[in-house]
Amino acid sequence: SIRATLKEGFSRVLRQRPIPGADGTVAVPGVSEPGPLIEFLAAALPPAAAVLMTMTLLFNLWLAGRAVSISGRLPRPWPVLSDTAFPASATGLLGAMVAGSFLPGLIGLIASLFAASLLVAFTALGFAVLHALTRRLKSRGLVLSVLYASVMLFAWPLFAVMLVGLTDTAIDLRRRFGGAPAAHSG
Repeated sequence: SIRATLKEGFSRVLRQRPIPGADGTVAVPGVSEPGPLIEFLAAALPPAAAVLMTMTLLFNLWLAGRAVSISGRLPRPWPVLSDTAFPASATGLLGAMVAGSFLPGLIGLIASLFAASLLVAFTALGFAVLHALTRRLKSRGLVLSVLYASVMLFAWPLFAVMLVGLTDTAIDLRRRFGGAPAAHSG
């Protein structure tokens, strides 16, 4: 019923003002049949909202931690974020949630929300891995700047960064290729 409500809402939003004599059907400029578009939007909106919420919470957590650290009230040293790691079972959980997202009804919807949030977490892990792997490069600043700029310009590199996070969880890239961690936070 959630997806049906979203479809109805998108249909109402996309419906143009009825022309005298027209039947009031949904019309999208440049799209001859809006049904598939509405279907896609209804399916993609909940996971997209989960992605946005997860990114917002991650940023707020980091910002709050930095604020407390700057104030001198952080009871422990600021963690080295580039040393973040997930248990191997996290990839299995992601696989189960992706598979579950194809189920009908509320179970499929909830699984898609968890899958989307886990994909954001694996993307964050991928950035952590890349920060760790570039510690010894003389051109680290340039490499990371190009990475972040390409993510902002094109967005598709996020998929590659997420794959780095998944690969690190499976085979521990930092231990294999990163060497000893640096003494500073990454």
